[in-house]
Amino acid sequence: MGDKVKNVCIAMYSSCVLLIKELFVNVKIIIDWFHIIKLFTNSFNHASCLILCTFLNAFILQLVYYLMMILLKLVFMFIRL
Repeated sequence: MGDKVKNVCIAMYSSCVLLIKELFVNVKIIIDWFHIIKLFTNSFNHASCLILCTFLNAFILQLVYYLMMILLKLVFMFIRL
């Protein structure tokens, strides 16, 4: 039975690949298009979130720094009065 199967279309699970390779000797494994697009989309979303968070954190730190500088200037202005 295992030598009659030529192609198998599966999801992207490593356990499935190992099982199919054991059951079917000369089979060509095809990964369905949905899971390829899903992997690409998830990876892209994760990378864009990391980049956005990095820039957002840097922006927030700069904003806090400038606000603290303004606050210190105001405090020194009131101390002089």
